[in-house]
Amino acid sequence: MKGNRQIAEAIDLRVRQLAKTGISDRNLVDQMVGYMADLQRLWYSTTDDELEIFCDDYPGFLRYATLMEDVSRVMREGGGVPAEIRALPRLTEPLKGDYQRLLAEGATFEREFQEEMDRIRARQAAGIAWPLKRPVVPAKAIHEWSERVSALHARIRLSELAPPAQALLLQSLSDQLRRLDALFENDVRD
Repeated sequence: MKGNRQIAEAIDLRVRQLAKTGISDRNLVDQMVGYMADLQRLWYSTTDDELEIFCDDYPGFLRYATLMEDVSRVMREGGGVPAEIRALPRLTEPLKGDYQRLLAEGATFEREFQEEMDRIRARQAAGIAWPLKRPVVPAKAIHEWSERVSALHARIRLSELAPPAQALLLQSLSDQLRRLDALFENDVRD
């Protein structure tokens, strides 16, 4: 299990990677969905003093935590959340756990691949040749993850969840697959 500082560092790094693209807060929340479970675990397992240190040390973590706190507040108050979304039933535990795990794994793949691309770009900018090597995220791992996503897609479609709930889950997984595909297509080693 990741330590709290590792979680804060990982969130900070991914937010900084995305911030380089000029991402809006809304899109940041959408792209960081795979980090929600880690943020929640960190939120409940740290003291206020530790959270303050993480916020001071990791500005990307602070941005994401603040955004998620704002989203949570809006949802609690019911503002900005369409009635059909508020009416959706809670996700069953086995499905919820698998969904969260796959989102978190996908988020890790995105972050690791982006880190590798950043390293390559920095070396290229410095005029240092970058030897071709196996990608930081092996294709086999991505393929296995993609197969588990497909299996979860099928389970979601066969579940008793209302169609709008199914659509939300399927969309978030599809968005993550699309982002990973885009990272591989834009690999700077080509």
